[in-house]
Amino acid sequence: MQLTLNATPLKHYLIVYSSLSDRLVDILPENVKKVVSYSKRWLQSNAFHCHIEDSVVIVFRFSDNYGNPIFGLKKVAGKLREVVGYYKIDSFNLVSDLIEDSKLAVPAINVFCQAFFSFDIYRKEASRNKIESVNIISSSLGAENFEIAKIISSSVYLARELQNTPPNVATPDWMAERALAVADEVGGRGEVWEMDRLEREGMGGILAVGKGAYDPPNLTVLEWKGGEKRVCLVGKGVTFDTGGISLKLPKSMHEMKFDKSGACVALAIFNAVSRLKLPFHLKVFLPFAFNMPDGKSYRPGDIITLKSGLRVEIQNTDAEGRLLLADALFLADSEKPTNIVEFSTLTGACVVALGEEIAGLFTPSDSLAKDLIEAGEEYGEKMWRMPLDQIFRDKLKSVHADIRNVGGRWGGACTAAAFLEYSIKNTKEWAHLDIAGPAYVEGDKSEGTGFGVAGVVNWFIKNAENC
Repeated sequence: MQLTLNATPLKHYLIVYSSLSDRLVDILPENVKKVVSYSKRWLQSNAFHCHIEDSVVIVFRFSDNYGNPIFGLKKVAGKLREVVGYYKIDSFNLVSDLIEDSKLAVPAINVFCQAFFSFDIYRKEASRNKIESVNIISSSLGAENFEIAKIISSSVYLARELQNTPPNVATPDWMAERALAVADEVGGRGEVWEMDRLEREGMGGILAVGKGAYDPPNLTVLEWKGGEKRVCLVGKGVTFDTGGISLKLPKSMHEMKFDKSGACVALAIFNAVSRLKLPFHLKVFLPFAFNMPDGKSYRPGDIITLKSGLRVEIQNTDAEGRLLLADALFLADSEKPTNIVEFSTLTGACVVALGEEIAGLFTPSDSLAKDLIEAGEEYGEKMWRMPLDQIFRDKLKSVHADIRNVGGRWGGACTAAAFLEYSIKNTKEWAHLDIAGPAYVEGDKSEGTGFGVAGVVNWFIKNAENC
């Protein structure tokens, strides 16, 4: 989708507002002003439309019932997409009161762009509501903020495209190649640790998870040097998760292509931070693997040795993400960065606890928790801090090894986070984001959301002021 600012006006108009001000109306052409004025008398539901000769003018009003207009806009994004699709227009001018607000403009543009995201490269016919171009009309949006909005929105698009790519295409090797291509495009560097390197380095978690698949696992490492402050990102890249020997139920197994969402998000953040030229020394660790049942697969009862030297008793092969993340987190921690932020669709327990729209945030740092929650909130990405406690580490005790990979039925999101904590010794300011709920939409219209990209890029932007 092509995004422009105050370019030659397109034929159609989409006007979206929660509060209609004179300032917003004043930037519209006279004939469109009349439609907006008329719509105020008749707008009982979300949308009102009118034809002016061969142009369509859609006026869409939404209510902010959430105390956050960006989150309110996200909640009606699907309806907005349906309305535009109904009129079969593929390009339009966009006008919104949120874009006229300097604090809300960039997040709002991102929400609008995501509302019109489509993934149809495997369809013979394009989606009915596929949007080709949007021209933003604004009297207050500057070129710098518009460029930031474009970079963030396109980075979220990158994450969503990778999330949605099917597992027969998005193999560990394919994902590694895409990651290297992104690093090359932004002037960074990357390397891929394949089987021989993984074995030499003792990456027992990654090797165990990936050993049952025809396509071998890898660890992809990206680096971008934009400043002195060192930050590491880690993302879970299970390109398809059957559960392994502890096989999942078949009902929703097709959605397990989204188990690579953490890696997709981390890669997209790397893309945005580097394109924005933020002053960080950024290193990203992306462990990729299929988790498949096979005669060579790891089994319940196995004891494996992680990169850290920790010996783990396997009691459930469907608790695989924490194993490959443990190896990647140990390497990230060895860099002694200021911060580590890790992303993973780690537990269904977190979805049970927080629902489908809120991510679980685990961190020992009060300041990092506050900063990440506030940065996410500004982009409509809600996070809720969850407990890290010795209680949960105790649940991982094993009779035959140092720890086991599951901690019993209760508090599953917290015991998973406690498992990851074993790999971090040097870094005080670290965070684990369990995005299992908001990473993708379930059901007949399942698709990746790119949750985490915009909010954490915003965290980087805010931190850049202190570099």
